[in-house]
Amino acid sequence: MPSTAVYRLDTICRQFAEAAAQDPFGTVLILPTAHLAREVVHRLDAEGTPLVADAVTTLSGLAARIFENRATVETLISDTESRLVVAHLLAAEPGRFPLLAGTGAVDDLATLFSVLVTRKVDYPAALGDLQSAKSAEIGDLLDAYRRFLDDHALVDGSTLFSWVARRATGFRTVFVYGLFEPVAVEQEFLLALCESAEAFCDIPASSDTDRPCSDVRITERRDRLDEVRAIAQEIRDLIAAGVRPGEIAVAFPDFEPAIPYVEEVFADFGIPYAASSGRALTGSPLVRSLLDILSVPIFGCRREDVAALAASPYTGLSPEIDLLSRESGIVAGAGTWDARLAGLAATLAGEQSLPGTPEHARRRLAAKIAAIESARKDIRSLFADLAALDGSKTIPEHLAAYRSILERRGWPAMPEEGNAAVLEREERDLGAFAGLLESLERFSRVLPERPVPLAEFASLLGLLAAGTRPPRTRNRNAVQVVGLRELAHLQVPSLFIAGLVEGVMPRLTTRLPLATDLETRRLGTRTAADILREERHHFTAALLAGTERLYLSFPAADGTSPLIPSPFLDAVRDEIATVPWGSTDFPASRTFAARNAGARLARGEAAAADADAARRLAVETAHRQGAYASSYDAVLTAESGVVATLADRFGPAAVFSPTALETYADCPFRFYVSRVLGLAPLPAVDRDLTGLERGSLLHRIAFRFYADWRADGNAAVTAACYPDALQRILAIGREEADRFAFASPAWAAERQHLLGSPEAGAGLLERFLCHEAAIAASGFVPDAFEVSFGLPIVPGTCDPGSTPDAVAVPLGDEVVRIRGRVDRVDRLPDGRFLVTDYKTGSTHPGLREIASGRALQLPLYLRALETLTGTPGVAGTYYTLRRGTVQNKPVFRDADLATEFAAFPPSRSGVADVRELVDASLAHVQRYLGGIRSGWFAPRSDPGPCPRYCDFQTVCRFDAMRLLEEEEEP
Repeated sequence: MPSTAVYRLDTICRQFAEAAAQDPFGTVLILPTAHLAREVVHRLDAEGTPLVADAVTTLSGLAARIFENRATVETLISDTESRLVVAHLLAAEPGRFPLLAGTGAVDDLATLFSVLVTRKVDYPAALGDLQSAKSAEIGDLLDAYRRFLDDHALVDGSTLFSWVARRATGFRTVFVYGLFEPVAVEQEFLLALCESAEAFCDIPASSDTDRPCSDVRITERRDRLDEVRAIAQEIRDLIAAGVRPGEIAVAFPDFEPAIPYVEEVFADFGIPYAASSGRALTGSPLVRSLLDILSVPIFGCRREDVAALAASPYTGLSPEIDLLSRESGIVAGAGTWDARLAGLAATLAGEQSLPGTPEHARRRLAAKIAAIESARKDIRSLFADLAALDGSKTIPEHLAAYRSILERRGWPAMPEEGNAAVLEREERDLGAFAGLLESLERFSRVLPERPVPLAEFASLLGLLAAGTRPPRTRNRNAVQVVGLRELAHLQVPSLFIAGLVEGVMPRLTTRLPLATDLETRRLGTRTAADILREERHHFTAALLAGTERLYLSFPAADGTSPLIPSPFLDAVRDEIATVPWGSTDFPASRTFAARNAGARLARGEAAAADADAARRLAVETAHRQGAYASSYDAVLTAESGVVATLADRFGPAAVFSPTALETYADCPFRFYVSRVLGLAPLPAVDRDLTGLERGSLLHRIAFRFYADWRADGNAAVTAACYPDALQRILAIGREEADRFAFASPAWAAERQHLLGSPEAGAGLLERFLCHEAAIAASGFVPDAFEVSFGLPIVPGTCDPGSTPDAVAVPLGDEVVRIRGRVDRVDRLPDGRFLVTDYKTGSTHPGLREIASGRALQLPLYLRALETLTGTPGVAGTYYTLRRGTVQNKPVFRDADLATEFAAFPPSRSGVADVRELVDASLAHVQRYLGGIRSGWFAPRSDPGPCPRYCDFQTVCRFDAMRLLEEEEEP
């Protein structure tokens, strides 16, 4: 037997059909939802009942029909357009609404106004002694809003019912079914219909005797994705058992956030579905791209805005703009783009012209320079076009400029082929966006003509896009995906209700926007009991919609946050015998089918057609076990052609930096990816000083200070000359710091840390000079700074003794050509020297890493300088310059120089023979060169964790367990 609710609907539909047959234009049936109205129309049409358009409708639908027929000069505006009015009032008189203007509260204000108007609340008088400056301002804005509507003959969704209540005539017979607790203005409209009609039949929403179907099932799923997958599998099982897709519905109490899961999962399971409502236009990638155009001039051509626009497939801009802007260090400002990109091109051109640059590197650099020039051309053209958008204009003028740039550039660039469903959705979104622009143009004629900034115009477009949903093609033969509140009085043979968690069903938020809990109670809109009663009604109505099978579910967690099931589920369990449902296996999913196929292949159960997949899978099961031995681990020693190419590319003429050789020493695979393949991670973007910039800043200050200091005939900094040295280095520090245009608090703190202040005390530069004076007793005198070899010579940035040629360091029967830049060289009176490397990081290698061949910089720099100067090196130091630590600490030194190094910080750095230590480092270099030239690029052999700074962890197949297992084998 059908439920009593179904019985009442059948009865009222029959009575309506009989009345409509006698008086088709004077009979109307009012239903609670548009979905139910469509179903009733479909049913009556199938029965052959003739109907007048909109004779079966909702209360708001009937109001709109009356307005359309009776309005003379009035115009009905949408909820989005009403928000535009609120936004206009706030922007036009910010001084009148100081507490509300610029707060982004348009949505909240529009919602509050709707509640106050539809419930006929006398605001702010209803607040009594709770009235405040805020409520007075809101009340003033509400009055201004109402006057604006009256002055321009506009009617919004809240005032519509009062307008039509005064004109509700012409209906002889009115049927009302299933309305739940209409608000004040709706009651006014219904009363007017009742008084004017000859017959008025109002059937209540439901009764306590209504019961859901007998087959009710409840399940808990791991998370929202798992919940939708379980629903999809159950639907596929139902369809396989003969249930038609159109007899199945899936409902969510919170509809919009659930749609992305449905789109992903139902496509994976091959389920045809029709959603009752689409996502807002702001969720469309195409529309988002069109709106992002305005962000570029609004925010001063920020790097991220331009990069997002370039990355869009709808603009046709160079896809390399993001990467090149990162490498150029661009942050914002139209004027900086061309200069920074030109600077990057010049740097690459300098690297290309180096004598030691290999031919393959020259070709790669030439291609990149060409890409930079293409990007510069794109950027110049783009910024010239976008300049027409900027500035204050009237809304029609903004629209004209915006449309002009879209037309001139052919945006959006629509693909000619691709996924049919995606192409159809994009065309629908584009049509809706074009309609949105037309709507704004029409509505702008209502608004007073005044210039508005581009940001305000973009905000209006965003408001319209957020409130616009493209029309969707209705398909009664597909699975219906709806909001829970649309289910009232429907009849669905197989119904799934998902997402039943506390806070969503029931949603017990009583507080009004821009009002406290106490103010909300004083206004008397809705109590918690009122809301709970309404939520219980909607939930009960949804349960009653399932006629044969009812599936209820809830996710246990949202990400890492646990969720609590709806208390309504406990009520269902108390009243009805329920059973669990759902599986952990999803055979209908293409994704899970692929995983299962992979598992079968791994077990050797591959069919003939899967032979190629099985072969590729064997790479994992056979070649990535045990010791590194195959090309799948980047061991290319058996590839003769590759080895020949490597031997030529990295042969005797090749130039190496110590950093490159250290990379191979630590992880040959990282060397292969970065130095052989030439891959690099996306450069990070930092709005403040990066670690590299911080190091370069200190290098420049130290170089300029000592270059001037030594040029004036000074030796080491001592206590006697300290005041003069401090004055000089602080002046240089201020000049160098002023080169940066940062304005953030972080940069202010960085600058203070560098230069010091009366509040913060001595800065890094002052502490540096104090340490210099302390180690002056050693006898070592600063002699050369930024000694460069194998790199371009830029006067004023490196030591006069620098050379553009790489240094050929003897290496047994051959030489290794080294390039680099030595930060500092200090000498004893007899010419012996030490090399120093400035460090601004928290860690650096020690003597053990040098002895093991992992740290090569100091030994190779020392031998290179010995080769260049013919004088012996006796030590290598790391000069730490960072917060909390300023010290020049020896890493290795000749053991017989203990007296000279007594002034330095203590360390276990003495070695019997520095030359022997350097020779050992060169022996490691020779071994590394052999590995590079022979094609050995396996991942690192240390089973410890990979360093966090490695840029290639996402593509590396390093497995510590594999190495440990190899060590344990007998």
